[in-house]
Amino acid sequence: MVYQIKQPLNEYYKYLNLKKIFIIDNNFDEIYNYLNKFSFKNNIYLLGVENSGKTTFINKIIKKFTHLKDNLLVNSYYPGTTLKEIKVELNNHYIVDLPGIENPNSFLKKVENKVIKNIITSKRISTYIFQFQNSQSIIINNFLIFDYLNTSPTNIVIYLPNYLKLMRCKIDNSEKNIKKMANKNILVTKKLQKLYDYIINISDDNKVDIVIEGLCFISVFSKGQYRIRSFENLNIYRRKALF
Repeated sequence: MVYQIKQPLNEYYKYLNLKKIFIIDNNFDEIYNYLNKFSFKNNIYLLGVENSGKTTFINKIIKKFTHLKDNLLVNSYYPGTTLKEIKVELNNHYIVDLPGIENPNSFLKKVENKVIKNIITSKRISTYIFQFQNSQSIIINNFLIFDYLNTSPTNIVIYLPNYLKLMRCKIDNSEKNIKKMANKNILVTKKLQKLYDYIINISDDNKVDIVIEGLCFISVFSKGQYRIRSFENLNIYRRKALF
């Protein structure tokens, strides 16, 4: 599984000439030993988009290797919390937590704090497998509608924080049902007043991920036309499938 994730990451970010990719999963000894061997001659700077987990990672390093329970960095679920660089001394050098890169087109910038908190603190990602037939839709809470615009059957897999709820319906009924979702679930947004369309055309039968940044990704298995309806100016893109 880790190999499957690392391969597309290497390909997608090959222009950065990455030396090493770690998938963080309680493997702090491995990460620390690598940093100690190759990087602690210099300061280490953690750079990434907001809410990518940089501060959480540094706090775990502090607890793991300094045995400190206090003096941890202030952590928050909400974008833009780290406003200036914060230095943590380890082995006479520093790990530096830099402010997150703001992405105004992330889904997390479009919803209320209670929604952000529940998405970020989900303990696991749930996997949902659907077979689409006859122009169907998937509704995610009252956030988003995912439409398949062809009539031939196809399969999709949605990887989604487990706090969120799904509903499958006909495209013709989707806008009516997204309003019903607001009545059935606690975790809804009040900000979505108008649905904006994003058309995604898949031209071959290779498995592709459609990524809604800050929310989820959807694996599609066949060529065709797909549509996402949600907030205006979302960052939605395609990539080679991770799994």
